[in-house]
Amino acid sequence: MSKTGFLNIKKKSQLQMMQTVVVLLIFFVLLVIGLIFVFFNQRSNLKEKQREYTNLELMKKAQVLNFMPELQCSFDNVINPDCYDIEKINAFESKVYADNKYFYDALLGNSRITILRFDMDAIDWDPAWGSADGKLIYDNKKPDYKQISKVQLPISLYDPEEDEYYFGLINLEIYS
Repeated sequence: MSKTGFLNIKKKSQLQMMQTVVVLLIFFVLLVIGLIFVFFNQRSNLKEKQREYTNLELMKKAQVLNFMPELQCSFDNVINPDCYDIEKINAFESKVYADNKYFYDALLGNSRITILRFDMDAIDWDPAWGSADGKLIYDNKKPDYKQISKVQLPISLYDPEEDEYYFGLINLEIYS
C-alpha cells in the first residue's frame, strides 16, 4: 500500500472517530437537558402535592374542631352543628385544655385557634371578648415553622347566660 493510500485511510478513520465523538457529545447534551426537564417537572409536582397535603390537613383540623363536643352547643343532647357555646369555650380555655394538654396536642397538632365574636351594636368585631385578634383557645406553635396555612370558618356563638346568639368566626392557622 502506498503512503498516500495509508494517509487517506488514516484521515478517513480520524473523520469517523470525530463523527462518533460529536454524536456521543450531542447524545449526552440531550440526555442532560432531558434530565433537567424531568427534575424540574418532578419538583413542581412535589410542590403541588405538598400544597394539596397542607389543604387536606387544614380541612381535617377544621372538621376535628367542628365536631368537638367540648365546644359545641347542645340542647337536650342534640348537637347543633356550627354552633359553639361561649361557656364551654371559656371552660375549655381555662380548665379542659390544661388538664388534657397531650390529648389535644395530638388531636389538633401544630396549630393556633382563635374565635372572634361580632358585636351587632358596634357593627364591628367585639374587642371586649378576648383581644383584638379574638379569643385564643389553642396555641401550639411549631418552633421552626416555614409557613402558616389559614382558614376562617363562620360559626354561631351561643351565650347561655343571656340566651343570645352571636355571629362568630374561627381563625384556624396550621404551622408547617
